[in-house]
Amino acid sequence: MIIIRFIACILQVMRKLGRLYSEMIFVQGYIHCDPHPGNLLVRPSTSGTEIVLLDHGLYQVHCLIFLSATRNIMFGLFVGTFAWLFSAWHCL
Repeated sequence: MIIIRFIACILQVMRKLGRLYSEMIFVQGYIHCDPHPGNLLVRPSTSGTEIVLLDHGLYQVHCLIFLSATRNIMFGLFVGTFAWLFSAWHCL
């Protein structure tokens, strides 16, 4: 039973971390340039698990063309259509 709860916690952290970085990159347009486990704080909260990003010294801001191209690349990879990938490549 303990192992199942531990795995469920790990999966919850992985989902939240994926959403956190996706929001930061594809919606807000920022890239944390030093994303390693030492720059993450995972702690319990009332909503389950809270993730805190540490070391905010290295960020890069996307320009709109790069952000649009990156979104098209990711969409093309998920959907599996080369047209999105080629359109993104030509934008860069």
